Amino acid sequence: MMKNLIKFRASSVYKLMTEPRTKSEKLSQTAKTYIKELWIENNYNRKKEVGSKFMEKGTLVEEQSITLLTNVTGSFFIKNKENFQNEFITGTPDLFYKDTIHDIKSSWDIWTFSDAELTSANYWQMICYLWLTEKQKGFVDYCLVDTPEHLIIDAKRKWAWLNGVIDNDSEEVQKVYEEIERNMTYPDIEEKERVKQFEVNLLLSEIERIIEKVDLAREYYNNLSL
Repeated sequence: MMKNLIKFRASSVYKLMTEPRTKSEKLSQTAKTYIKELWIENNYNRKKEVGSKFMEKGTLVEEQSITLLTNVTGSFFIKNKENFQNEFITGTPDLFYKDTIHDIKSSWDIWTFSDAELTSANYWQMICYLWLTEKQKGFVDYCLVDTPEHLIIDAKRKWAWLNGVIDNDSEEVQKVYEEIERNMTYPDIEEKERVKQFEVNLLLSEIERIIEKVDLAREYYNNLSL
């Protein structure tokens, strides 16, 4: 039977790159779990990943984050819609600026923005983008922008439900609602304080590591069953 030379999404490659617990193992349990989920998705049309409020905000405020990044950096970014792929991976970078790639990450709130760092997931995703586009340098850009109104309303409703609120118009409840809204909007914070950039440079050794892991992942993928 012909082997499936599956290509892996840039956003998920970090799962393949996690190190196994023992030297005798070639793939980590994290990698194996992801590969099986992908195998089920491809063969049985069942996707384990589900949406979340964090993902929803990221999608809805992308344009606001790009505008914020433009205002802070003074750079004119080109929005990319093209999917790139090679023999091993596939991906769609967010933005181009001259010879660099920028990947937008819209933080859920001020606390997640404050804790933002270059994670393994973001690093390997950017390495993939650089490889796919033959660029040498990229930036992971965290942006803090206002939460869409309907998500703020959802947060208020959730608080009210959890606390058994009957009178939404009471002064005490209104104060809580005002605090929720304040925590989810940021007009009082300067734009330059609401952008964090992390630089990533392409390394040939990292490409070699990805190829090695993809080869192992394909072998594991092609031997799976329910």
